[in-house]
Amino acid sequence: MENVREFLIFNLKKFRKVSRFTQAELAEAAEMTLTGYQHIEYGKAWVSPETLDKLAKALSVSPSDLLKAPSDGQSKSDLIIGIIKLLPSIDLDHLDTIFKMAESVVPAESPALAKKA
Repeated sequence: MENVREFLIFNLKKFRKVSRFTQAELAEAAEMTLTGYQHIEYGKAWVSPETLDKLAKALSVSPSDLLKAPSDGQSKSDLIIGIIKLLPSIDLDHLDTIFKMAESVVPAESPALAKKA
């Protein structure tokens, strides 16, 4: 990845998936059309400052987070932050999914994720 447009596309997809939004849900939360959002995510359109702010707010991140160059460490940190943000709204039936997401970032043998027998 070499340019800000590619960073935006990568980060939109990443934060959208971490937040468990479909494209349609994110478009609605950001007060835009699905087609308008898809044009941005597919790199066919650029965002206005107002749209960037709306997308960031809908994803609970800062506009600058959407424009940052991704790195391996940043991606893992963002995933962990996303998981933590989701915890208050997760019902008990979805905790297994959260655990699997955490395992993808932290090895299962980690004491922090050790299952109680």
